[in-house]
Amino acid sequence: MVDKDVKLIRDHFNLHHIAVDDMSPVLIPRGYTKKFIDGLVSKGAQRERIMDSFNKTAARSDVMLLEGTGHVGVGSCVNASNAQVARMLDADMVLVANGGIGKCFDELYLNQQACIMNNIRLAGVVVNKVKPDKLDEVRSYMERLLATHFGVPLLGVVPDKPFLGYPALSDFERLFGTELISGAPQMRHKHYSVENISLVTTGSEEFMKNMRAKEYPASVPDPHNYRIMYVTHVTRNNVILAFLSEHQRKLSLGLPSESALVLCGDDERYDLFPEIEDMIVASNAPILRAKLSTWQAMSSIARFTPKLNIDDTHRVTEAIEWYEDCIDFDLLEQRASCEY
Repeated sequence: MVDKDVKLIRDHFNLHHIAVDDMSPVLIPRGYTKKFIDGLVSKGAQRERIMDSFNKTAARSDVMLLEGTGHVGVGSCVNASNAQVARMLDADMVLVANGGIGKCFDELYLNQQACIMNNIRLAGVVVNKVKPDKLDEVRSYMERLLATHFGVPLLGVVPDKPFLGYPALSDFERLFGTELISGAPQMRHKHYSVENISLVTTGSEEFMKNMRAKEYPASVPDPHNYRIMYVTHVTRNNVILAFLSEHQRKLSLGLPSESALVLCGDDERYDLFPEIEDMIVASNAPILRAKLSTWQAMSSIARFTPKLNIDDTHRVTEAIEWYEDCIDFDLLEQRASCEY
């Protein structure tokens, strides 16, 4: 078992000279906290595992990057909060908060107080997911606030890029614990805006009108805002047939056909008719089967935050390129160096 972000970073940057266990020395699965409080997990062994993994990895590396999780206090109930681990390893800390000015700084202030309590050196701050039209304003005010109250620099201001939060069909496969009934393999890496998830409540005629109204021109380079994921019950054969018909129509006209369909139904009584399933498989249209009610499926989608994963090369590459231009890595290296 290993943290998902660790696996992504190790595989993407080819860090295979480092043992995967040493990159993720302590995992906190369900029940771990209770065991720790009950004394079934050794505090000393946990600390020793973190220190041992850190030292072995540092011996093979030029730079050590420790990823925190959530706010500075996360993990405190098992004596392994971000602040406690940073103090244990004598690491400088970079605080990251989502955009804005007032609320953003208030959150930073609470976390900075935890750094002071634990005698953590604060290297600087990155403000993330800022509205693009507020970028200069946020930078100006946050630089002054940080200089006055924290005495640290603003290392970067990152404009929001909604695409980085768009799940791909492969993410929905993991969310629903299923696989595509049909659809070309490359469809698994098509991304869908959560704002464009649509529950089908109309008849087939209105549904087809809706699909045609959402067609996007072939000249559009980035179709995310036109690509729709429809959700309906598995027994709605008229909707399924309408979706398949529209998929074939677009293909015959040389138009992009990238909308997807999720078929719901959490009772064993509800399943696809064999003839309908044969048509779906033959169509190669992107269709998922979710063993959930339509309400459960829509609720799960609304709460879903997709993690970056190594198979989603498009989103991983775009995330790296996006953040690389927004953060002053020279200043970060200077502020977080051992000599600082």
